[in-house]
Amino acid sequence: MSPFEKPLPMPDGMRGLPDFRGRTFQCPRSGENITVDMKTPRVVHRHGQSLYFCCFGCVTAFWTDPTSLLA
Repeated sequence: MSPFEKPLPMPDGMRGLPDFRGRTFQCPRSGENITVDMKTPRVVHRHGQSLYFCCFGCVTAFWTDPTSLLA
């Protein structure tokens, strides 16, 4: 967040975004199904939105070329 952005409105700004532990998502790079836990590699974006990945190799690929996964 930049100094000019405000936090999210209640309740997310104070309490945090939803807890996804135990939920299953697909890795945006490999398409592999992953179950989110505290050790799951993730990239936190603006306003606390997280992208979950199956491995740190996918995280590295994301940071190398993020537009290819978000387009």
